[in-house]
Amino acid sequence: MQKINFFLFLLFNILFIFGCFEKSNNIQQLLLTNDNVHQYIDKQKKIIINDEENVAALYNLARSYFFIKKFELAEKYGRRAVRYDPFNAIYYELLGSIAFALERYGDAITEFAISIRISPELISVYLKLAATYEKIGDDGRAISALEQAIQIDRLYVDALYQLAKIYLRQREIDGSIRTLETLLKIEPSNKNAMLMRVQTYALQGSYYYAQTLAEEMLTQFPNFAPIRRELLRIQFAQQQWTEVQSLLEDLRSKDSISSEEKLIEAYLYLYQKKTVKARTLFEEILEKEPKNLDAIMGLAIHFLRKGFLNDSLKWLTRGLEINSSLGRAHYLRSSILFRQGDYLQGDLAISRALELDPANPSYQLLFLRRQLMKGELSVVEKQLKIIQEKHPLNIDALQLQADLYISVGNSKEAEKLLRQAILVKDSPSIHFSLARVLYQQRKYYSVLEVTNALFEILSGNWEVVYIHALTLSRIGEYGKALEISKPYLKRKESQGFAHRLVGDLLRYENKEKEAQKIFRNGIVQFPENFFLVDGLSSSLVITQDWEQVVELLETTLEQNQRLIGNPTMHLLFLNRLVVAYQRTKKQDKKIEILRKLHQKNDPLASTKLYSLQEQLLFPISLPSLGKEFSLSLVP
Repeated sequence: MQKINFFLFLLFNILFIFGCFEKSNNIQQLLLTNDNVHQYIDKQKKIIINDEENVAALYNLARSYFFIKKFELAEKYGRRAVRYDPFNAIYYELLGSIAFALERYGDAITEFAISIRISPELISVYLKLAATYEKIGDDGRAISALEQAIQIDRLYVDALYQLAKIYLRQREIDGSIRTLETLLKIEPSNKNAMLMRVQTYALQGSYYYAQTLAEEMLTQFPNFAPIRRELLRIQFAQQQWTEVQSLLEDLRSKDSISSEEKLIEAYLYLYQKKTVKARTLFEEILEKEPKNLDAIMGLAIHFLRKGFLNDSLKWLTRGLEINSSLGRAHYLRSSILFRQGDYLQGDLAISRALELDPANPSYQLLFLRRQLMKGELSVVEKQLKIIQEKHPLNIDALQLQADLYISVGNSKEAEKLLRQAILVKDSPSIHFSLARVLYQQRKYYSVLEVTNALFEILSGNWEVVYIHALTLSRIGEYGKALEISKPYLKRKESQGFAHRLVGDLLRYENKEKEAQKIFRNGIVQFPENFFLVDGLSSSLVITQDWEQVVELLETTLEQNQRLIGNPTMHLLFLNRLVVAYQRTKKQDKKIEILRKLHQKNDPLASTKLYSLQEQLLFPISLPSLGKEFSLSLVP
């Protein structure tokens, strides 16, 4: 009897499963379109009215609602289908897709996993599972899912493409190229794969090969707009300005240029210092696309190059509000914050940039420049050597090496290095670094030779004006120094350093009261510039206005948390305040500060940081001296 019952049970299940397959045999027979989907929904509803357990109709109704983005209804009918047929993998695949669309990524992973468990050969699910893992930032599991799909079907082009895309995002250049080559052996004319291969070589810096591939592809697919844009990027990166201009004109003659091409044009104007045209184009793009990060970054760079640091910071902040993982924005933000003396926030910003892209040499070098300021010479030397092995002609690396030589008192070696670098790549930025080195050696007339030449290339550049005027003051030419410095008191790009310089020049002529007026005006305009507070407080000490010293330094120390990130300046102000308390007979306050200094065991020592005077003369510079222009547009 038990054997008979077992046989009947087995027969029932076979019939049930057969019936499910019977009911499921019309699944996905109809290609849904906007024209037929509503009619198809009505048809499936009629079937369900007559047979509420018709799993095929339930599934078809679910996928129809999914097609028109009514996800809640899609999930409702998908769940009913699963209830009557719990062993059908495609039902769970659909439920996973619905959960993904609703941004319930944990649920999506669960549904896709069930689908794979039921039908491990259903390779489309692996692709969807990988996409879900990508959404939650788990590239490792995404790669694993794609590799499983490729093991099942080594010709699965979509999985190979997605795998190459992840590798590219991770900057795993070799992995991306290897995967793309495999894909292109299967589909030699796959346009998207060919495009990504070009982008990968461009990201690697192999511009010549990338350009060759791009030009070949453009010949094969003359109407494929993405490769034209990529060719523009590559030409721009190589500073092939004539070619860029020509291609843009060609595109405009054939058709109106796209927003991406307009971006390239805006960046071209930016390089050509046609700032009004560049800004206009960026703003036009943002009117139509308010969240266009490339345009936002363009405006940030525009203001940065003009020296309008706060304006640049506003745009960088806007970009980071849209995408907090924008490494370049963190990098530029850190360089501005360092320039403004906000070392605490600057440190956080460059650390975040490195966290997002640890292999980026620009990020590494800015971080090391900050470590040099902290006096971490051995760390800088070790890490710099590694970077130079990978990027032997990197200008920033050469300049940092020169500064490292200076910091250990070897300015002659720094000069030798920079003069050799000029022979390899004649860059205004290297000439500027050379001027700094010559200044350190007190070769003032040699400095003026360099800066006079720079004036012809970088007319009106504040940083050049600054070192030129500073050098003139060292040879007693105070009048000439004042003449070229004073106009910058009314220009934002000096960020208060013009006020500091003019104030110091007036002090050299014993005009302390006039200098104090200049310093005060500068503090009103640039309250973030602590060097102005230093200049004013130092002048007030000379004129023995001790109460004013106390008021100024107390206010500065109370209101500015940024000083925590600049321990040398912080300690300098504290020490100066101690003297002021002594002169104003405020012994209790004096003792309070001295106790704090004693507890910290952190006296103001020249070895603590890389020279406060060096910070004053040459704060961490911004990319504004005609360096190679790094296009922020990325694949």
